[in-house]
Amino acid sequence: MATSPHPTAHRRRGLYLALVLLLCQPLAVKHSRGAAIRLRLPSPAYRVGGTTMVPLHPIVAWLGAEIHPRQGAATITLTREGHRRKVEVRPGSTSILIDGRPARLPRPASSARDEIYAPLEILPLAFHVTSARIPDQPDLLLHDGAREAVVPVMPPRYPIVVADGRYLLGGKENGKWIDAGTMASLLRGGERYWLYAPSRYLGTAVGARPTEELPGPYHSVQLSPEPTETEQAIAVGGPWNALPRRPVALSPASPFYRQAVRDLLRQNGLPRATVRITQVVRIDLEGDGTDEVILSARAPGADRPQTRVRANDYSLVALRRILDGQVKTFLLGASFYKTPEKPAAPCLYTLSSILDLDGDGVLEILVADAYYEGKGMVVYQMQSGKPVAVLNAGFGA
Repeated sequence: MATSPHPTAHRRRGLYLALVLLLCQPLAVKHSRGAAIRLRLPSPAYRVGGTTMVPLHPIVAWLGAEIHPRQGAATITLTREGHRRKVEVRPGSTSILIDGRPARLPRPASSARDEIYAPLEILPLAFHVTSARIPDQPDLLLHDGAREAVVPVMPPRYPIVVADGRYLLGGKENGKWIDAGTMASLLRGGERYWLYAPSRYLGTAVGARPTEELPGPYHSVQLSPEPTETEQAIAVGGPWNALPRRPVALSPASPFYRQAVRDLLRQNGLPRATVRITQVVRIDLEGDGTDEVILSARAPGADRPQTRVRANDYSLVALRRILDGQVKTFLLGASFYKTPEKPAAPCLYTLSSILDLDGDGVLEILVADAYYEGKGMVVYQMQSGKPVAVLNAGFGA
């Protein structure tokens, strides 16, 4: 049975945490430009949900400490004036251990490639390092006694580019989704992107300034180096790990999922359509330990954009998840045709990628659509347990 701490100790702990949070506030300060060194970061710090996430390796090195991976966690050891401090950080958790005593961070730590990111609050909490925002810059100034260091921080603006189509999808700025046109007006070229195929990280690229193109119009972004078209790459303008959880392929022949598609076809007026599932994947979208299933299906012969449709043609991508104790199905993209049409430009829908596009640890679903002489992409974010379209861009006649 859990017991409550002594009231005096509780008040003392509350005052200490309040002081920690105060020290972490982004204050505008003046500093001696000659005194502070600028840390070289392989991946920059970034902001998400009001929290600044800092890469630990370069900061730990500046402090003269050591960091060692250990069974899914990282142990940081700092020795000063004969005192040895040991800090354990576990990616995916808000809990840390400081000399064996538990403490809590405002957001979970995370791992991105060979780097571990943690909320800025870890620095005063674990190392007595304070920070302040440099005036008119996103960067931070760290204070470790008489020593100072500048930590480069990305502006909170994270564009997304569909690499195989070279078009800007939009992105997020200051915590809000913005469309491609708005994002294009904010980009000057030279922005760094992290590239992802549907199931793996590809590397980094630099984007040129967006240009408005036809037909559409749409906003084209040239990446260098440019990924191949077969990689189906999405370029994310933030350094976090956009693929923290990977989809697991399931059998399209499963009677359970075939019945689910059959029910969808019947509900949309195609009771005689042939069930043909092209893809089924399982993945934990929200990181809550519960898996969701995304499936794609289309009529036989409907594998490329056409200029006509046949009776009972269809294409769909659907999400199945447990909501309020029941399995719910949400169509993310769908077209159903009861009768033949010619000419026509039917849409074919495909699951493109499942990525964390804004660094909050929750995965977004990217659904591609293609039709005769055009293509596009829609991004769905989970909101209150349901998928909501937050971005939509593409081009075509």
